[in-house]
Amino acid sequence: MTNAYLQLTIFFLIGLTCITLIDSLGAVASRKFNFKYSYLSILSFAVYIGIGYLLSNHFQLMIIVVITALLGLYDSTIGLKLSTRLNAHSENIDIVKSNIKIVISMIMVAVLFGFIGYCINGYFRP
Repeated sequence: MTNAYLQLTIFFLIGLTCITLIDSLGAVASRKFNFKYSYLSILSFAVYIGIGYLLSNHFQLMIIVVITALLGLYDSTIGLKLSTRLNAHSENIDIVKSNIKIVISMIMVAVLFGFIGYCINGYFRP
């Protein structure tokens, strides 16, 4: 059972690292190249799908829901704070920060995309 927890921790840390890179590098890139930071949300969705897909090989759906919810919580709180500190190019980033509705909706979006990753793996599994 220890091996399963190690795998779960590794996948979670991979997700956190990817989200952090998207938020930090994306903020800098959006400012330097003058594009809207919100366009990079598709990369976050891809991370949620990827983590859901990878976890579905080893864990049940409930674990995937919890992990992707935690990633969504991280992205909508710490990730948003990070992108704000790095001056991401977005006209409404100040309105979004610290809004509980945004945090809850981001968690729901993360869980939805994690579930999509779970379903993709289930669909293509022999």
